[in-house]
Amino acid sequence: MPIHGVVVYEILPDSCLNGVYANDWANNAQGRNELYNEIARKKAGEDKTTIPGLYDCFYFDLLNEECSCDLSIDIYPNRGHFRFQWFEKGTTNRIFEGSGWLTRNNQITVSYRSA
Repeated sequence: MPIHGVVVYEILPDSCLNGVYANDWANNAQGRNELYNEIARKKAGEDKTTIPGLYDCFYFDLLNEECSCDLSIDIYPNRGHFRFQWFEKGTTNRIFEGSGWLTRNNQITVSYRSA
């Protein structure tokens, strides 16, 4: 069964992304979603003046364990929003995929699902 969620990123200097996320797997015993953190930083050699590119990504999972992965952000041509893909670190095994929109000058909101 796929996991669906949302992550809201604050865009920091050098295109670093500081995110807060929740998903339908994160329901606690009271039926409320817990919030978790994610941080993405552009990989060495990537253009730090734009959002699209390759990122090193780090997040805490639902067991509060540290998870590292690779994040790819592209622009959908002629659609005005971004394509997000999270991969197992160093592989082409996609974990999550989603679409994101600029929701303020320094914020991107992404709807995602497990691959």
